[in-house]
Amino acid sequence: MRATIARGASMFSYTPLLALAAAVSFGKLIIYAKLVTVAQFGALGQMLLVSAAFGMGASLGLQSVASRDVPALFARGLERRGVRLLAQTIAVASWIALLMLLWAAAGLSLFDLSAEELVLGVVHGWTQLAFLTLAFESRSRLEMMRYARDMAARSAAIAAAGVVVAGLGFGARGVVLAEIAGTLAFCIVIGRSVLARVRVGSRWLVRALAVHRSRLPWRAALLMCAGTLVMFASFNVDRWIAAEALSRDIFGLYAFGWLVLLAAQSVQGLLNSGLLPLLSRRRAISLEASAYRLTALVSTALLVGGLLAVVPTAWMLVWTVEHWMPQYAEARPLWLPLLLAAVFRVSDFWSSLLLVVEREGRLLAAQSAAVAAACLGYLVWLVVGGGGATPLSLAWLAVAAAILSHASSALMVVCVRRAGSST
Repeated sequence: MRATIARGASMFSYTPLLALAAAVSFGKLIIYAKLVTVAQFGALGQMLLVSAAFGMGASLGLQSVASRDVPALFARGLERRGVRLLAQTIAVASWIALLMLLWAAAGLSLFDLSAEELVLGVVHGWTQLAFLTLAFESRSRLEMMRYARDMAARSAAIAAAGVVVAGLGFGARGVVLAEIAGTLAFCIVIGRSVLARVRVGSRWLVRALAVHRSRLPWRAALLMCAGTLVMFASFNVDRWIAAEALSRDIFGLYAFGWLVLLAAQSVQGLLNSGLLPLLSRRRAISLEASAYRLTALVSTALLVGGLLAVVPTAWMLVWTVEHWMPQYAEARPLWLPLLLAAVFRVSDFWSSLLLVVEREGRLLAAQSAAVAAACLGYLVWLVVGGGGATPLSLAWLAVAAAILSHASSALMVVCVRRAGSST
C-alpha cells in the first residue's frame, strides 16, 4: 500500500510545477501590459497571435503524431526512431518558417504588422514549437518531473527576460526578441541532452533526416492538423478578426480583455491533465457510463459556478483595472462578455470525452459547425446592422463561438451515447 501511494505521489508531484509555469506565462502578460503602452501591447498581441497560429499548424500535424507515437516507440526500445520523429517535426516546421520569412521579404504581411514584426512572430512561434517538441522526449519517457522542471524553468527565464526588456522601454519587438532568445537557448540545451540520451550526434541526425524524409505518416498528421486548426479557429476567431479589423491601440485594449480567455485556457488545460487519464481509465475498465456521468458532473458544476461568479468577477476587474492600470479602463465593457465566453470554455469537457471515446471525427464536425455558425451569425449581424467590427461586437462573437462550441460537443456526446446504447 505504501509503495502504491508513493508511486501515485511521485506521478503527480510534477503538477504544481506545471501550474507554476502556466501562472508565470499568464502573469508575464499582465506585467507586459503594465510596462508598455496600449498600442505596443496591441503589437505584442498581434505578434503572439501569429506565433500561436504558427505553432498550431506549422508542423502539419507531425507534432500531434509525435505526441502520440513517441511514447510507444520509447516503450518498445526504438528510441532513435522516436528522436528522429521529433527532429522531423522540427524540420518540417523549419521549412514552413522559411516560406513565411520569404512571404515577409516579399513585402506581404498580416494585420498591420511590419515585415520585421511578422518575422519576429514567426520565429517566436518556431522556437515555441521546437521547445515543446523537444520536451516530448522527457514526457515520453514518463520522466514527468524533468518535463515539469524544463517547462517551469523556461517560463520563468523568458518571463524575467521579457519583463526586464519591457521595463527598459524596448517595446513589443524587444519583448518578443527576448523571449525568442531565451527559448532558443533552452532548445539548444535540451536538444543536446536528447541526442546524448540516445548516444547519437549531429551527423546521425542529418543522415536520419535525409534518408527517412519520405517515411512520414502524412495521412494521420494532416488529419490531426485539420482538427487542431479547427479548434484553434473556434477559440481564436474573434481575436483574429479583431487583429485584422481594429487599429493597433484599440486591439491593445481587446487583447488586454482577452487575457481572461487565456486564463480560462490555462485552467482548462490543467484540469484536463487530471481528468483525461481518469476518463480513459474508466472507459478501459468498462465503465463508459461512469465516464459520461463524471464529464456531465464536472462540466455542469463548472458552468453553473462560473456563471454565478461572472458578475462579481467583472466588478472586481473593473475596480482593479481602473485603480492599477487606468490606461486599459476603456476595456470596461468587454469584461462581462469575455468572462461569459471564458466560463463556457473552461467548463467544456465534452470535447475531451469525445477524444477519450475515440470520436475525433465527430468532434471535428461539431467544432467546424460551431465556428461556421458563429462566423455566419456575425456576418449577418454586420450586414443588417450596417456597421463595422467593434471590440464589443467581437467580444459577443467570442461568447457565441464559446456557447456553440460547448453545446455542439455536448450534443455530439448525447448522440454518441444514444447510438452506443441502441446497439
